[in-house]
Amino acid sequence: MKKTELYRLLEIAFGILIGFLVIGQYFREKKNFADLALGGQTTSYQAKNDTNLIHICRINPTEESSLMNGWKARGEKQVLLCLGNSQTHSINQMKAGEVVYAELLHQRFNQTDTNREVLCASIPNVNMEELLLVFEYWHTKIPIQAITLPVFMDDFREEGIRDVFFGNLVSDKFQISDSSSAVVKKINKTLRKMKPIGAGDEGKSDLAALDATVQEKSETFLNDWLNIHFSPWSYRPNVRGAMFNDLYLLRNTVFGITAETKRKMIPQRYSQNMDALRTLLEHCQSSGIKMILYIPPIRNDVEVPYNLQEYDAFKQEISILAAQFHSDFYNWEGIVPAKLWGVKASTNGTGKSELDYMHFQYQGHVILADSLLMALKKSVE
Repeated sequence: MKKTELYRLLEIAFGILIGFLVIGQYFREKKNFADLALGGQTTSYQAKNDTNLIHICRINPTEESSLMNGWKARGEKQVLLCLGNSQTHSINQMKAGEVVYAELLHQRFNQTDTNREVLCASIPNVNMEELLLVFEYWHTKIPIQAITLPVFMDDFREEGIRDVFFGNLVSDKFQISDSSSAVVKKINKTLRKMKPIGAGDEGKSDLAALDATVQEKSETFLNDWLNIHFSPWSYRPNVRGAMFNDLYLLRNTVFGITAETKRKMIPQRYSQNMDALRTLLEHCQSSGIKMILYIPPIRNDVEVPYNLQEYDAFKQEISILAAQFHSDFYNWEGIVPAKLWGVKASTNGTGKSELDYMHFQYQGHVILADSLLMALKKSVE
């Protein structure tokens, strides 16, 4: 046997070995990649009214129909829409019967207000472009009277529209109608490039880069066959997320990054997110929708993981922007006591738990619900 043939066989054998290792590691069970960073002490929870969701994290057929069916059954009231990220849908050290602030707000308005109700939409690691898209979509579906929006500096370090959270928009070829701004043009262009994700098979977006070729047809056939005969095949959107999460942990291990590491602002992403927030405020103002902007709670028994000068400048800019668009503004960064914050999964490969600056216990949700209730009543009554 020639050396080149031997090397080729070794490459194939090595590839098969890696394949089995990947299958063994990542296809053993279905995990929600969006919750990977939460850790064992923090639990995701979506607010409900009876069996219907009043709080969604993905705009897909299941979640949207649940929310819309419940809203219609309750009389199609005016909506007070809470937007957010994982802080909105997570509870640290959750106990039986505990719920997030969106459900507490929904319950309180149901008790005292026959004309309005609270609904909620949150996405983990969200950015302002995605929140603008969430608003624009729901603005075409439900009568929104007011919006509450926590403005996290972390979210201004993120970018892009992730199709996994916007399945219905891609399938319906949704476009934001007012496309005069650059950020809206960018979002609409991104949506047009996305391929529909089939029900139960979000992994079909893997084929988005292919045209109607022999390769696409063969891969589609293999996908369909594997979905029928190998149930874990449907896990692969989450597998991709898990693999990227592991690469993220490896990077943090190499560079010694932890939850306490100072997070510097990324100028280009900051500018893009600020443009999206400004556009969201403009559209709310022109539609007569009340906007409540707030600096969200953050752990305060240790120094925040930001450059303090950048963080102070960020809060000041949000305050000025709120005044410019006649929005209500609150700084609630210190309202949740230190004892109500917990720890999170390691952000590197050490496996050691780290301080959690984002997620708090149920009593923190009670405190935030009280603050938002006051702000909403002041805004709409």
